[in-house]
Amino acid sequence: MSLQEEELVSSHAGQPEQASSLLDQIMAQTRIQPGSEGYDVARQGVTAFIASILQSTASAEPVNKLAVDSMIADIDERISRQMDVIIHAPAFQQVESFWRSLKTMVDRVDFRENIKVNVLHVTKQELLEDFEFAPEIIQSGFYKHVYSSGFGQFGGEPIAAVLGAYEFKNTAPDMKLLQYVSAVGAMAHAPFLSSVSPEFMGLNSWTELPNIKDLYAIFEGPAYTKWRALRDSEDSRYLGLTAPASCFASPGHQQITLLKALTITKMSARTTKIICGVIRPGCWHAISQTVLPNTAGVQTLSARKAAAR
Repeated sequence: MSLQEEELVSSHAGQPEQASSLLDQIMAQTRIQPGSEGYDVARQGVTAFIASILQSTASAEPVNKLAVDSMIADIDERISRQMDVIIHAPAFQQVESFWRSLKTMVDRVDFRENIKVNVLHVTKQELLEDFEFAPEIIQSGFYKHVYSSGFGQFGGEPIAAVLGAYEFKNTAPDMKLLQYVSAVGAMAHAPFLSSVSPEFMGLNSWTELPNIKDLYAIFEGPAYTKWRALRDSEDSRYLGLTAPASCFASPGHQQITLLKALTITKMSARTTKIICGVIRPGCWHAISQTVLPNTAGVQTLSARKAAAR
């Protein structure tokens, strides 16, 4: 029993069973079962609430409405601060960015045109390992999803395009992965569309992009040798990389209603970071021009043109 519960029971020294019964009756009104998760926390909260009322010096009325409203406001403020910490956590913002991107893309798809959207959960590292551990590309899981299950069999539904919710950098593993996915895209005539990180161009943020005087000069350096080799390959016709990021949620003082009786405040002082989409507008345009099962009219953006832009 907590200290607050002991104080509540001691305040009814002559009637311990009645005190316990009173608390149990109040908890019964919450419809939280004694063995369920969160029961102990709720019981402590009710105990603290009752103890606060009993310690009140007001004698005009048994329950002061203003005092209750003040307690509720304090609880809302505590929840708001905790939720603010959660929604500004990098891991949470990464998930939020993906789902906002996916929703925006789905909202722009005209499903009356026989278009289907399939979601495959796989990280960039897992996708690279899928190719690396396979004896050859045609034995990889990605190949089976994109080619074998659709374009590679009679009566199958070919994949019109593949959107990767990734941000690629100018690193050897990323260049190797782009080679793999572009090769599968060429086999299945399904372009692979994704985006690049600011680090791809040696930037810390896309806000630094206007400071670059000559974009062409960046890709002519020795650090981009593998990128130029990928860009000059035939399979790069089925590879599209977009930049910069698109803004989905700006920083600021925002009111977010989670429940009918709970509105949290998104504090602007915690961060100035915006929520950016991992699926860029260039990908939305390509998908909007795609009609299944005919893949001949898919709008593609080659890696060469993406770099030039």
